[in-house]
Amino acid sequence: MLIAREVEAGDVVQPGRELMVLAPAGETQIDVRIDEKNLAQLAIGQRALASADAFPADRFTAVLFYINPGVDSLCGSVEMKLRVPDPPAYLRQDMTVSVDVEVVAGVSDGERLVPASSGVTSGQRIRVVAASAAAS
Repeated sequence: MLIAREVEAGDVVQPGRELMVLAPAGETQIDVRIDEKNLAQLAIGQRALASADAFPADRFTAVLFYINPGVDSLCGSVEMKLRVPDPPAYLRQDMTVSVDVEVVAGVSDGERLVPASSGVTSGQRIRVVAASAAAS
């Protein structure tokens, strides 16, 4: 797909001048740089929710498929790539996109998951008075 054309038929051009910009064909990907301190929480196959900054209310799914094995020593970040299986029609190359990767916490024996809607925040302690089994 043609993104930009900087030349018209009959123009004289110089070597090295950018004549046009093409969007690559194929699957849609999101390239993200994350802080290396979050690396332990990531794994190939994790799902993510993304939104283009131009359309913040419209979120779409993506899947983590690549984590660079190296760390950028200048800024302490790691590159990761996500596939977008069903990209929205408005999504364009080089758009700014925000990404939230779903992190699944491990649960040990005797621990319970508390829904985020409960209002309990990280670091708070709670006491389980009674645990009920799901109705069958």
